[in-house]
Amino acid sequence: MSEPRIQSGIAEVGGSGELSCTATVTFPEAFPETPVVVANALRGRGYPGLFDDTFAVSVRTVSTAAATFRVRRLDGGSHWSQNLELCWLAVA
Repeated sequence: MSEPRIQSGIAEVGGSGELSCTATVTFPEAFPETPVVVANALRGRGYPGLFDDTFAVSVRTVSTAAATFRVRRLDGGSHWSQNLELCWLAVA
C-alpha cells in the first residue's frame, strides 16, 4: 500500500454581497485519483474580533485537479464584508 498524498492550503474567498458564494481551488499538483476533500471558513486576516459571523462550507465537486466549495453565512446576516478565507485539505 502506498503512502497517501496530502495537499492543503488557504484560499481567499473575499467578501460577498450575497448570502453565499462559490469558491474553486486548483490543487498545486494534480492527484492520481480523486481525493477526499474537507474545508472550513477562516476569519479574514486583519479582522481580529470584529466579526461574529458564522459560516458553513460544503464541498460541491472534486476532481483530480480541483475542488469547488459553496460558502454560506448562517447567522442571519445577508452578506459579509470581511476578507473570508477557506482552509482546505485533500487526501488521495
